[in-house]
Amino acid sequence: MDTQQLDQSPDDQRESATDSSSDALSTSFRSLDPWGLAVMGVLSFLDSDNITQPLLELSIILEYPWKLKICPSLFHFADVMEDLCDVSLVKFDSTSRTFSLDIEVQKAFRSFMTPEQRQIGFNKAVGLIHYAFPRRDDNLLAADLYQSWDQCAELLCHVICLKNCFREEMERNPEFRALQIYCDLNNSCQRQVDNLHSVDDLEDLIAVNSMALDTLPPEQQSIGLQGSLTSHRGQLNLRIGKTEEGVRWLRKSYEIRSQDDPFKPLESAWAADNLAAGLGSMGEFSEALEWCKIARDHYMDGTGQTIDSDPALMITTAIILFRSGKPKESRQMLNAALEQIEVARPYDWYRASEIHSQLSLLDRLDRRFASAEEHIMEAQNLYMKADGMRNHPLNAVNMYRLGCIALDQGEVQEAIKHLSDALSITRPQRHIMTAEHARVSFKLSQALAQDPRRESEARSMRDQAERLLRERAPEAGAADWESTYDSLIVLDWR
Repeated sequence: MDTQQLDQSPDDQRESATDSSSDALSTSFRSLDPWGLAVMGVLSFLDSDNITQPLLELSIILEYPWKLKICPSLFHFADVMEDLCDVSLVKFDSTSRTFSLDIEVQKAFRSFMTPEQRQIGFNKAVGLIHYAFPRRDDNLLAADLYQSWDQCAELLCHVICLKNCFREEMERNPEFRALQIYCDLNNSCQRQVDNLHSVDDLEDLIAVNSMALDTLPPEQQSIGLQGSLTSHRGQLNLRIGKTEEGVRWLRKSYEIRSQDDPFKPLESAWAADNLAAGLGSMGEFSEALEWCKIARDHYMDGTGQTIDSDPALMITTAIILFRSGKPKESRQMLNAALEQIEVARPYDWYRASEIHSQLSLLDRLDRRFASAEEHIMEAQNLYMKADGMRNHPLNAVNMYRLGCIALDQGEVQEAIKHLSDALSITRPQRHIMTAEHARVSFKLSQALAQDPRRESEARSMRDQAERLLRERAPEAGAADWESTYDSLIVLDWR
């Protein structure tokens, strides 16, 4: 170390090192050719550790708007990536075929670019992920690489990164604008985030997407974009217990869809079905069933089929029938939906799981406990086949229902095991799943109370359940009834 370095304070030394590193990066950036700069412009907006080679090549091998292309050919792409690796801006793992780069390199390159260049880089990154992300109307060519919703998790990290970058760019440059396909990408991703029950991410994504939609010209703010965003806002509110607000947004979503020209019956069918589920969660069963009929009518108009409806619509109707005191009609509807699923291909594991879970509730009501347990176990098996996560709230619902069935039969230790498993899932998310956590705590307190050695633990758990109940809904009914807790939970998870 020279005399000048010795005279520097530690902070000065760190600042000098940072300046030196920044100068070295700027030198590397200036050495890049136009295609190298273009690729770095895209990489700087993606998740730094999960950039797969097939994903980057997607913009080259698909029919892709030229202004959104990363490279003109695979040959150019290979040369560019080799150059980026040679100057240590990018690393490549040949085993996983994954590129990565340091977050500080990303930040430095975004600062290196002009506002116009950042806009272009962001747009190209959006185009890449938009064309890769699965959606209900996906084209066959894209489906060759990203075949179904099973691949969404691979791309979800990039959408979240784009979301954070969009907010940052809007803060530093009010003239920054979104593409229409960016809002469409967010809407597609919102559906997946809702499935994952990642409430914080969903809430933030909806907020940023609202901001992005406002930057579009009025003629690009389509009914489809507005309807989907509004629907996801409604479903989010249902999940976090703001039922009335959720229903308000879902009703607005249906109204938006009804203005589409030409009218799209299937989109309105799903909007009506979501509204029916929301109304059912409020206990407005009569109106909910009316919306179920509207959904079925739209479905038949859109498909030209004479069958009653899609299994997903039938499940919603069946759940509402059960909760409105019509278990026989509910069972008939569920069995009819399951018959459709059994003959359809590909097999819908997730919907089949939903049906078995609901049949378990009906069997428990009839005190057919063995059958109830079989159905919930089958629901659990099917859910895991559908790539369900063990720490997902829906898994907690299944564990809770197994615990209830065991407790109904006097199998106390088995009930405690299942309910404790459910509690381990709801506990980390109790700030969001307050009602669900309270319900599991209450039921677990009932099970613990039947074990003389655990009476003190039972009382503590019971106090926790009531405290959470009052925190979630101060005016809720008696804290000693399972139905009190159920009433605060979205309809399909009760």
